[in-house]
Amino acid sequence: MLDGLLYNESVVDPQEHYTDTHGYIELNFAAFPMFGKRFCPRIRGLHRQWIYCLDRQKDYGALDPIVKSPRHTLHLDWITSHWDRIGQFFASFAAGRSTASVALKRLLACGPRNHFYRAVRELGRLYKSIFILDYLSDPQLRRRIRRGLLKSEQLHALARQVHYGMRGQTDGRDFQQQMSRASCLVLIEAAIIYW
Repeated sequence: MLDGLLYNESVVDPQEHYTDTHGYIELNFAAFPMFGKRFCPRIRGLHRQWIYCLDRQKDYGALDPIVKSPRHTLHLDWITSHWDRIGQFFASFAAGRSTASVALKRLLACGPRNHFYRAVRELGRLYKSIFILDYLSDPQLRRRIRRGLLKSEQLHALARQVHYGMRGQTDGRDFQQQMSRASCLVLIEAAIIYW
């Protein structure tokens, strides 16, 4: 998802990205704000998601039963001890030194034993908690996410209809050929939509 937002060839600069549950991981919640964008997934089973707090001693009112568990407390010291490295990690995406998809897959493969992975995951949990609270309290955000998902599903359906040869698979061997074919598909879709 980040590859599409960071390395696209259009002048459109979307500020929010909508996705279904299959595109949601906590690392994405950490990555998107680093580029000034908002990650807005529609998470299935939202009632089973944890909301994390910063301080268990603080009174959170009606949220107290949800966030008072030690497992629901964020470790800000993990984030602060790796903050400079987190900034360098995400800046390497924008600079083009590594692609977001490859770097995040490698980080995900490290798992919870890796201290840097845990720091990025904690940052993602912080942003995820903010998003869940916004999602539950803002009906306009829920409608915007739903509209965005419907629009993208309709666009995918159009792309499947237009790109019918070889069942939608691209046979370009190098990156430039693949990008050229994808750009042609986008151009054809744009012409159809404009028409």
